[in-house]
Amino acid sequence: MEIPNDPNSVDTGSDTKTQAVIDKQTIKFLEEKKKDMKKSQYRTKFDALYHEIKDNLVSTAVSYGQKLYESNGWGSMVFYNKMANGAYDYNVYPQKITDRDQNRSGVPVSQEPIAFSKIMIATSVLAGKLPDAEVIGDDKVAVKAYYELWKRTWYLKGGNGENTLTLTFQNLLTYGWAAFRTYPRRVSVKRQGVDKILFDDIYREPLDPARTWLGLGFTNGDYWSQFEVYYEKDMLKSEFFAKYPDAVKNARSLDYCSTTTESKDQNQEKARHSVTIGYYENVLMNRFIVACGKMVIYDGEMPNDESYGSVTVVRCFARDLNDPHGVGLYELMRGNTALFTYINSLNAQQVEAEIYPLLFGAQVQNGTASYKRGPNIVNPKNPGTQIDVVRTTGNVSQGIAFADKQKQDIEENTGVNNIVAGQNAESTLGSTVILKEAAYNRLTPPKNSMMNGLQSDAHIALSWIKQTYSVDKVFMMDNDGDVTQFVKQNPDYFIQSAAITDSNGKPKGYAVTASKNLRLNFDFTPDGEMLENVPTRSVSAKMLFDEMNAHGHTSDYVEFVIDPDSMLLPSLEIQKQTFMALFPVITNQINTIYSLRRSDPEAAASQLRSLEQLLDIQRQDIYDYIPKQQYDDIIALKPSENLPQPPPDPSSIPKVNVSIKADAATPSGQELLSEVGIAPALQSQPVPQQDTGQPGISDNPNPGAPLPVNNVPRPQSPMGSAVDASVGRAGNLPFFPGK
Repeated sequence: MEIPNDPNSVDTGSDTKTQAVIDKQTIKFLEEKKKDMKKSQYRTKFDALYHEIKDNLVSTAVSYGQKLYESNGWGSMVFYNKMANGAYDYNVYPQKITDRDQNRSGVPVSQEPIAFSKIMIATSVLAGKLPDAEVIGDDKVAVKAYYELWKRTWYLKGGNGENTLTLTFQNLLTYGWAAFRTYPRRVSVKRQGVDKILFDDIYREPLDPARTWLGLGFTNGDYWSQFEVYYEKDMLKSEFFAKYPDAVKNARSLDYCSTTTESKDQNQEKARHSVTIGYYENVLMNRFIVACGKMVIYDGEMPNDESYGSVTVVRCFARDLNDPHGVGLYELMRGNTALFTYINSLNAQQVEAEIYPLLFGAQVQNGTASYKRGPNIVNPKNPGTQIDVVRTTGNVSQGIAFADKQKQDIEENTGVNNIVAGQNAESTLGSTVILKEAAYNRLTPPKNSMMNGLQSDAHIALSWIKQTYSVDKVFMMDNDGDVTQFVKQNPDYFIQSAAITDSNGKPKGYAVTASKNLRLNFDFTPDGEMLENVPTRSVSAKMLFDEMNAHGHTSDYVEFVIDPDSMLLPSLEIQKQTFMALFPVITNQINTIYSLRRSDPEAAASQLRSLEQLLDIQRQDIYDYIPKQQYDDIIALKPSENLPQPPPDPSSIPKVNVSIKADAATPSGQELLSEVGIAPALQSQPVPQQDTGQPGISDNPNPGAPLPVNNVPRPQSPMGSAVDASVGRAGNLPFFPGK
């Protein structure tokens, strides 16, 4: 289709075309684009599915005497008659009825939200944590900074990261596809006459699938065909007029700012107080349009300097290469869910049909095919009759088994079973983990699609970070009092001000620049050496980029490798059991490393690498167990200077026999005691003996010091021998005490 307002073919500065004509062409282009996207065969099919999901995903309203999922008017009637032998013959028949509220059954039935429950379980598992990634680039300082700043945008207060991740996964699993935006956003309010910045950073928000349309040229096999999108958002009229004052000046603009049909269908109340803004993005055409009704707000190139769009689209399972909408979990289980609900309602009426005649049989007449009951109805028991046990036939049991089979089929089709939900576990840790990973593997396609989407999101976020962090935000103030108040209202910003003078040199205002303060736990030297795990430092965003640029720490090549398992919800019980199993291994390995460090540094370094590999597999950090400085020293084969010296071998120490024959009270005795190092006050105490190296015994007060050569622990005697010895001694005691 020919684009009437292609920026590459229309000269906006031509004298022959006014801005009004150009805007008219832009509006016509948008209307045709939306119409073509909305009327495509794939979109028409999705719209029908969307309305079905909206009506039935969470529809737990209770109905009396009706079968759910029976829009064609088919119901069931309960017939039973009293036979000559006093028993009752009852059956449930399907029947075409015009008024299901009068089908003579008062059993309350409700649709169980199985689909919604499975979707929420899968969402909780896949979006359990914020994403993590490995950043690859040309400069390690730039890579570290880009990683920390990207990670910060996800957990930043007001950035809406976690909420966007959860809702995107929920839409992805429910409808089969989802979309979300990534763009810079500022939120501020006026306080004490100046701007108080509430948020000014990278923002994420999920898009409504019902009001987001994908391009006609989309194919699942072509990455570059997936960047045309049109979406709509509603904004309150008061906010819209405050943001776009030109709409108020012209009366024609007020008429053109109207809400769309989709907005009215979703919220009638909002339609009277809001306007609808349409956004069109096409990365390959480098065109971005914002319009409200007949009013064009923007029509030009993509605002991003690297020509990135703001929308990321992900899908669950692909049904057709040409269908931009995937297949979600709802479609995989809606048939089984309908059968489950229908069978449950039949089971309930079957139970009522079998129990009711036994309790209220005296009110039933042969051939009436109806019954009544109520709190004021007296139901006498006929003489000679007896009700011992109220039993139901095998039909109900078979119906329950059939309904449970539907649940089993749902678990097999979706992979969201009781192991994933945490309701069941196997006898061993290994078997539980294996089954849980097998269930996760069923969700690999949506997880991988989300991983690819987060990779695009990371590049979009980094591009905006480079654009917005590296420059100051400029505010104009009238006097120095406003400057002081602005500094007071925004304490988390690095603020500078400069007076603005007129041609006569008189001040006429102040220009204030503000840059967000960042908290970083890394630093770098002018030579490019990374300093990690340093005390947290505060630096403004602009100053950080100025420092990096001054020392050449930039990287044009940057890749984000998203970890697909980083978002999975961890199982606390599995983590606890895993740690209990690894703790002895880690402890013994650390003891071995420090024991070998003095005698064989190369073996200690080899053991340390083995421990690091073990911890990497378990997604743990070696520095949580061994400080980084000691880690570097061990790898560099440096002997330790702080480890205590082991006690000397007792066999290598010559024995000195001191024979004291003099009287301690005489002067000669005092001199002799002084010569051997014994104080007179300690004469009566025994002389300490040298450690003889007895196995299993150590008098060293430092338990971390190595033991002497001959001081090797030996196993204790079995407990049974000690018990036997005690029993033997008890058997040799006299029978009577005191004898």
